Amino acid sequence: MNDELKELMDNCKCGLYIEINPQKDTYDTAEQWFKDRARGDEEFEKEIKEDPEIQKCIKENIIIEITAYPRTPIGNVIGYYTDIDEAIKNMIRVCKEY
Repeated sequence: MNDELKELMDNCKCGLYIEINPQKDTYDTAEQWFKDRARGDEEFEKEIKEDPEIQKCIKENIIIEITAYPRTPIGNVIGYYTDIDEAIKNMIRVCKEY
């Protein structure tokens, strides 16, 4: 097993989910997937417009979504990326800081 993936797993006391290109399950673009996901959530709509990593996902039509529960089953962090190695490394940092 990849050492970084194991480290990420070790930093999640509860669940860890990695989803790759969920937009392709419904023949959508990354842009449409994010729009559908944000429907009615003004804060997330703003994040989509302002987050450079989400904008990169839209531009490249690649979504790597990692949802991690570092401490409890009700407190989570979600990250969107285009590169799986960078995604795992960044989420390790995020989970350690959580």
